[in-house]
This record gives sequence, C-alpha cells and structure tokens, in this order.
Amino acid sequence: MEKFPFSPQGLTDLQTMLFALPDSELQQQADLIGNDFRAFLAAHFELNPSQLTFLVDMDQDFILDAASSSKSFIERRLMITLLKAEPPVLKNPEDNDDPPKDRGKLVDLDKKETSSFSREYGYQHEETLTFKISYQSIN
Repeated sequence: MEKFPFSPQGLTDLQTMLFALPDSELQQQADLIGNDFRAFLAAHFELNPSQLTFLVDMDQDFILDAASSSKSFIERRLMITLLKAEPPVLKNPEDNDDPPKDRGKLVDLDKKETSSFSREYGYQHEETLTFKISYQSIN
C-alpha cells in the first residue's frame, strides 16, 4: 500500500482508500491496526525520523487505547479525524548557533458518543474519534 502524508488530508485519503476495500480486506487492515498500531502507522504514513522516534516512545497504554478505538472505527467504516498543529520552533537565546528546539508535543485521543431521540427524527446515534496533536506553550 502507498504511504500518505501525516496530515489531516493524508488520514482522510488513507481512510477513503481503506473504505473502498471489500469487507474481508478491510477487516485485515483493521486487525493490523489493532495488533500493531505503531507498525500500521509507520507502514501507511510518511513519517520523519523524529516522528518515528516519538511513536516508538509513546506510552503503551495510550497505544493500546488508540489501537482499539481506531480498529473499531475502521471496521465500521467510520471516519477518524486528525487535528494537527504545526510545531512551533524556538531558538536557544544563549547560543544562536544551536538548532531550534520544539515545544513539548501533546497527543490527545477524544472519543465521543451521543444518542438522542425525538418523535420527529427518531433515534439518532453518533460517534466521533479525533486525534489532536498540539504543543505546550512556554510562558
């Protein structure tokens, strides 16, 4: 499979390609997500060395949660959203020759499920899964 840019559009393009697969092939991909989330991301997204290092170093409990949730969404052909801020870069004020430093990266996994009922619209159910990458601000 081709690799996609690690961006909101890249995730959308990957999901569009996955959702075009027959059910059995989609299930194989969902199983890969659930069994080895890190390997799936590395195989399907263009990640630079620092992104790969960050992925490897992520907490295993977070990875397991992300893998389980993502597998469930992909199996049911539900779109996952990625919100990704660009990393701000800071110069070391003491030495202008030092490479710029980035701020602490935060990865949030936001899962929401809502249900409602009205006589006019009947039962309605919605689920969303959003990965948000942001950076800590320095005061």
